[in-house]
Amino acid sequence: MKASRIGLMIGLILVFFGMALVVGQSALDFKWTHHPPETFGEVEDMEDQMKIATSLGLAGNIIVLIGVAIFVVVFMIEILPPAPTMARARVTRVCPSCGRVVDPDAKFCRHCGKALPE
Repeated sequence: MKASRIGLMIGLILVFFGMALVVGQSALDFKWTHHPPETFGEVEDMEDQMKIATSLGLAGNIIVLIGVAIFVVVFMIEILPPAPTMARARVTRVCPSCGRVVDPDAKFCRHCGKALPE
């Protein structure tokens, strides 16, 4: 599997994992909003769970941002064409005897066998 596909999958997994944490935070918020605590023990539980919910929401948002960043970077690397490279100009020579192209460093023509001038 190509590294870019692995990067895209990691990005998406982080996004979904972060979203699950944010949904978990929302569920705890919903629980205490619609079912307020009745006893002092439940109030302490609610405060502890709200701290956990806040941490989950913050961690979830950070993980989502990291996942999106990884996904976008890998996606852009995959889409953008590679930078053009400078092709080395090839110098050629022509054999004066047969008129065919020969290697510029050759001493003799490979087609007719005649010696090439320097």
